[in-house]
Amino acid sequence: MRRLAAIDWLLLGTSLPVVLIGLVVSVVHGVRGDFVVPPFWAASAADRQSYPVVAQSWSSPSGQASPLAVGDRLLRLDSSDLRGMSQFGLIQRWSQAAQAGARSLRLTIERDSVRSDVDVALVPGQFFPPGNAPWWVCFAVGVSLGGTALLLLLRAAHWHLARRHYVASLLLASFTTPWLMAPVSPWGEVISDVLVWPLAFGLSCGTLTSSSQACGCGVPDSER
Repeated sequence: MRRLAAIDWLLLGTSLPVVLIGLVVSVVHGVRGDFVVPPFWAASAADRQSYPVVAQSWSSPSGQASPLAVGDRLLRLDSSDLRGMSQFGLIQRWSQAAQAGARSLRLTIERDSVRSDVDVALVPGQFFPPGNAPWWVCFAVGVSLGGTALLLLLRAAHWHLARRHYVASLLLASFTTPWLMAPVSPWGEVISDVLVWPLAFGLSCGTLTSSSQACGCGVPDSER
């Protein structure tokens, strides 16, 4: 086993603390039951004078039917007017309510020109729709990815792609770690979807391509 180079120690020193903090924060919020989401998905308002519209709605894990239906206009959330609200703005609103301890949302909706107030329970879940994976499953995936990346960097530093694999695996670990998800960190979820996931996927594809080229996989015999 080759000794770690300075760049390896730099990678360890800058990335591991961030991942460890994320894992600890995930456990704290998971035990408190903070990873809850509303059982619906709404599209952004078409313009500043319009309102978000329910694009998808599903029953809660307990089997209770949702009071919302596709096409409902969302007019108010608690005391907040939702006129001109974007999809992300709506996520921020219910995220703030969830972080304040709320486990249901008071919504004013309009259906077939009739307005009504409904209570929508927040349900456990990390990804949309809720129920796909509880927080502790995503936590375990993050630990597994981070542990594999660390093992390869420490034990296979001679591999020319070890650093690239380490960075890609830690990015994937961050993407799956619950602390970067709504309602705990709605901005973290957006950054993960827009930046972290594409970068991690690109690095992973690059690593696989380089590995295939190194072993001659897929290369015609005449070119080897």
